[in-house]
Amino acid sequence: MVERSMIAEKDKWDLTNIFKSVEEWKKCVDEITGALKDFEAFRGKLSEPKGLSKCLELKYELDRKVKLVLLYSSLKSDEDTRIGENQALRGQFMQLMAMYNAAISFIDPELIEIGEDLMKLATEDGLEIYKQYFDDILRGKKHTLDADKEELLAKMSEITSSASNIFGMINNADMVFEDVIDKDGNKHKLTHSSAAVHLKSEDRILRESANTNMLKEYEVRKNTIGQSFIENLKKDRILANIRNYNSSIEMKLSEDNIPLDVYTNLLDTIEANRESLYRLTDIRKKVLEVDELYTYDIMVSLVKDSDSDINYEDAVKTVLESLKPLGEEYCKKAKEGFESRWVDVYENIGKRSGAYSFSVPGVHPYILMNFNDSIHDMFTLTHEMGHAMHSYFTHQTQPQVYSSYTIFLAEIASTVNEAFLYEHLMATTTDPKNRVYLLNERIDNFRNTLFRQVSFAEFEKRAHELAQKGAVTREALNEIFLEINRKEYGPNMKFPENSELGWSRIPHFYRSFYVYQYATGFCASVALVEKIKNEGQLALDAYLNMLKGGSSKYSIDLLKEAGVDLTTKAPIEAAMKNFASLVDELEQELSKI
Repeated sequence: MVERSMIAEKDKWDLTNIFKSVEEWKKCVDEITGALKDFEAFRGKLSEPKGLSKCLELKYELDRKVKLVLLYSSLKSDEDTRIGENQALRGQFMQLMAMYNAAISFIDPELIEIGEDLMKLATEDGLEIYKQYFDDILRGKKHTLDADKEELLAKMSEITSSASNIFGMINNADMVFEDVIDKDGNKHKLTHSSAAVHLKSEDRILRESANTNMLKEYEVRKNTIGQSFIENLKKDRILANIRNYNSSIEMKLSEDNIPLDVYTNLLDTIEANRESLYRLTDIRKKVLEVDELYTYDIMVSLVKDSDSDINYEDAVKTVLESLKPLGEEYCKKAKEGFESRWVDVYENIGKRSGAYSFSVPGVHPYILMNFNDSIHDMFTLTHEMGHAMHSYFTHQTQPQVYSSYTIFLAEIASTVNEAFLYEHLMATTTDPKNRVYLLNERIDNFRNTLFRQVSFAEFEKRAHELAQKGAVTREALNEIFLEINRKEYGPNMKFPENSELGWSRIPHFYRSFYVYQYATGFCASVALVEKIKNEGQLALDAYLNMLKGGSSKYSIDLLKEAGVDLTTKAPIEAAMKNFASLVDELEQELSKI
């Protein structure tokens, strides 16, 4: 791994499109801070159409600037988590965000106090655009506190994110993993990014070493990380109680107006459809010719010497070719993104692990990668470009008030992109080894995005239930996690030492009840890809309209208009049939080798 200074500029994102310098960023922070006092002029006057209109104009103008400040400070921080100055920017943003939330905290309570007359205000000049926003405000009436209490909670926001921030520093900045050993006794560096590469290696000694050394570091820090997560659970329990929710899951799902049935349907349907996943375990055990299959064996390809390496430039070309079914406009903008430094491509010392897309109105999307020349990374790249394109279409279409799409929709465009990449690669190869490799990759995509995330979702649900009872402990979390994993993989899977600590590696658990949406989004994407393939332009237009919808309607409704109803089990059951067919095809292709 190299220092960031050694990476070519063309392979690093260009933050000057947000702010030219840190000084310009600080100037914007000062401008926002100075403007916050202007909200006081509107306090107690929101029932007047003119006052309400001007107040909301100010709110969303500052909202735009606050998001730009967030984007810059977050990306700057993630470039190298070791640099204190960059971390200080994030700290300054958190202070600004607390001040901003406190300044606008009177708005929702006052609008709720107006009551049903609020919808009449949506007929006044300049306020028509806010009809959906007003409806959403009234929906949360029972859970919104009076203005003084909302202001107090807003001022506490810096504290309520402490557990997540602490885990992030431990996970990204403090952890140093012991080198791993291959079958020949050679040492290799182990990082968050390289772990996936080692776990996909055909060298079983290397895979076991990577798994052991990764979990060993979490075992050393088990008490600190365990307490950090428990504090996060407590925080959600307390906030749910303060806001008059029966549970933290009810609170979190209510944010996007998602019925609890969507969550329980997902868990119940997967619970009833694990046969193909268990069959996959048996296939893998047979192909790898091992007496016992361990969890560190599940990422290795089922075929040796397959064409599994690809450099970044070729990956970009392949991704763009695969996206052609999504239309000219979509492909043109994606190409522009790759060519205009939207992407921070390679790993460097101190850089945040993993991958993400981060977008706010007023500037193009940004993508963090740690590209390591693998087909797996190419799938990650198209996944993140899917997020970026969703943001691009929303930001180009919606006003500021509806410029953010919900998390419930967030994992659809990304997994639609993945599906079309898979279809393209399968259509352009007849080699049985390559086809097995790609089938294995797609099946892993199902396993990681659907089955794995459902297991995580069950773990979260049970962890929060323990917290609700005041009975959560690190040991109980370990027990639950291992129990769920045994159920997920079936009786023929073995678990190495410290497997019960796997939950402590997952940063998404600090965004409570987030991970189930990977699974629902994946099921939706499977259905949408089939519709686009079978119904053509009409289905594509409906899909693109969903991407352009932002939060102008409730997520469930936007998705229904695109042709998928996740309040039913049908999309989940269809995804299960798709997975079963992939496992059947894998067996057939393996027989040809």
